[in-house]
Amino acid sequence: MEGGWPVAWEYDGEMLLLPDNSDLGHICAERDIADTVREEFTGDRQEVEWSLGEMIADGPVFQAIQREGYLPQTTITQQLILYRDLSYMDLRTVIDWTQMRDVQIRMALPFDIPDGAITYESPYCAVRMPDDEMPGTYRGSGGRYLQKWVDLSNTDCGITVASNSAGYSLGEGAITPVLLRDGASCGARCYRTDLRGRHEFVHRLVPHRGSWSESLSHLAGWELNCPLSQCRMNIMRPIEPVVGEQFLPQERSFCFTDRREIAVTAMKQAYDGNGYILRIVDLVGKGGEVKVEFASDLISAHETDALEQGVQPLGLQHAKGFTLTTRPFGIHTVRVVLSESR
Repeated sequence: MEGGWPVAWEYDGEMLLLPDNSDLGHICAERDIADTVREEFTGDRQEVEWSLGEMIADGPVFQAIQREGYLPQTTITQQLILYRDLSYMDLRTVIDWTQMRDVQIRMALPFDIPDGAITYESPYCAVRMPDDEMPGTYRGSGGRYLQKWVDLSNTDCGITVASNSAGYSLGEGAITPVLLRDGASCGARCYRTDLRGRHEFVHRLVPHRGSWSESLSHLAGWELNCPLSQCRMNIMRPIEPVVGEQFLPQERSFCFTDRREIAVTAMKQAYDGNGYILRIVDLVGKGGEVKVEFASDLISAHETDALEQGVQPLGLQHAKGFTLTTRPFGIHTVRVVLSESR
């Protein structure tokens, strides 16, 4: 299709998630003359005209198609990246912005999911629309600020959009990222945020069977925003060398859990210098028991409050691990003392 991507995306041999004649990632500029906490669209709308998509990479790991589009004095480059052995694709958008006044730059993500319901990540929880929202909280076209992902699903299947951008217009089964907005400040109309320059957005599209929590598709949001960095092993205490190996095996990781939906989101030295503090979070709301293991031997493990005060002893599973019972969407603080940390 000239200026666009393939009109359908096949997943698992049968699931088509894009409606016919859709233009995934299409961008438009809509004039909005309200201040930054309201919306007042004038109806003036300018569509981006795209060049013909060109294959820029075709290797054993991925294929990439690139196209360019234009707004007045603004160039937009988009890449659609299809991975050969992974069941998701990335849409990368770069905007060289020239500060057009009183506009919203919106991108279309149309999906063919009948009766789809929307769930999105808020800090340390997942919000279902509209069940978990306060009535009247959101105005205008349904703008929300969310964390790392948003999901559209019915009882059979769905798609999770992981992203490094936070602004979305959500409603009626529609996911519309708001990439940029120029508007006057709600406190002082003479003040405007300068958005001129290069802006890069990544939207990872992850189809799944069943719910997002069953498929753990929400982890794509965490993986995209907290990428794994690989490095060569530098041996120092408390890490001992592994003969003939450059990289540590998983069982030699400093810390890991036995449930992927329960994550260690932070780890630091305790304020008083006695051991390490872990923040352990249930990301899907199931709660239950999780086992946390270390490469080093444990001397003790205690659950504390967020200020690292109070102690509730945790049962040591064995010399290198403990067991914690988590609450649904619970945020748990644990102090551990390792044999090398004294």
